[in-house]
Amino acid sequence: KEIMAEALTGRIRSNSAMLREGAKNASEAAAMANSITNAASSLRTTLSEMLTLVQEVQADPSQSASASSTFKNLASTLAATVTGAQYNGISLLDFDGWNKDGRLTVGDDNTATLQIQLGYGTSKFILHDLSDLKDLKLIDLNGMQPANLTDLSENLKEYGRMVDTLHSSYANWAKSYMSEEKFMNEQAEILMRTATVSYTHLRAHETD
Repeated sequence: KEIMAEALTGRIRSNSAMLREGAKNASEAAAMANSITNAASSLRTTLSEMLTLVQEVQADPSQSASASSTFKNLASTLAATVTGAQYNGISLLDFDGWNKDGRLTVGDDNTATLQIQLGYGTSKFILHDLSDLKDLKLIDLNGMQPANLTDLSENLKEYGRMVDTLHSSYANWAKSYMSEEKFMNEQAEILMRTATVSYTHLRAHETD
């Protein structure tokens, strides 16, 4: 019976440890989602400032020369945010860093997948590529034609909507993973208590 007790409680403790590891992974995933949310917030602010500049030039073309320098600086900030959005060495928004990372499965739809082990199952953490935003550094507002300014304005608005969607989605993901973390830790604690009670109960019967 002692062998049976040790085997039973050993399995329960092993499951508890697996759940605690899953909870740790869920915490990491939540932190990663929060990193993307923060980056998206920064991108949205920069895109808004860039859009304002373009609209000012549309209203008064004589401002194109002075606005161009500011626009380029903002575009550099935007690119740095995309490149710098990382978590534990994982590029979160930049395709250029994905192919070198064996932890990621790169898809054909500008996404990459990271498998997150969560206790008894796994979760697919999806990353979205925003590396196209880095190309905005190549744009020069100075002397840009009205039609091109209109196209640029619409592109910036579309980028802004896309970033807003990412912000909302990953904020929800962060909450979901934090809930998973809490649940798995609670279940792990229940299993540990169960292991202790089961072992004590079986040992008590052994002495009967």
